[in-house]
Amino acid sequence: MTSVRLRKVARKRRSSAGHVLIEFVCFAFWLLLFMYICTDICVLLLGASANDRACRDAARAAAHGSNSTEARTLAETSLKAHAGGGFFTSSPALFGAITYNDYAGNPPATQTPYVTVETRSTAKLPFAPIVWFNNGFTQSGSYTFSRTYTFPIVRFRYAT
Repeated sequence: MTSVRLRKVARKRRSSAGHVLIEFVCFAFWLLLFMYICTDICVLLLGASANDRACRDAARAAAHGSNSTEARTLAETSLKAHAGGGFFTSSPALFGAITYNDYAGNPPATQTPYVTVETRSTAKLPFAPIVWFNNGFTQSGSYTFSRTYTFPIVRFRYAT
């Protein structure tokens, strides 16, 4: 009688052995998909953060310029410190003209002289086939970040 009982137990174990493999394959699929999505999100966050820091630093540097040309030179020099775009992100670059408004040396009492800088950089997703709703993404799976900062001009001297 014990041998019959042992055979039933052995048969039960053999029939459930395939379930573990099926469960593992299903779990591995979802884990891999989750990893792809998390990697794409990390690349997007790093690209946006790098562009934001570069734009802020470029605007801060441009605010020390005494005219529009010097402000642009200072902003470009500041962006060189952020040049290091790797395979997934490009280096931030100035986009368009820098707005340098010093009110011709005589600002109104309620206004402050200011400089505005815009930078752009591109992040390429490592897993391009997984593109989310095509909101701003290109066919190759890259996304362009744009950021604008405005700072008061600090080298401005008020007429007395």
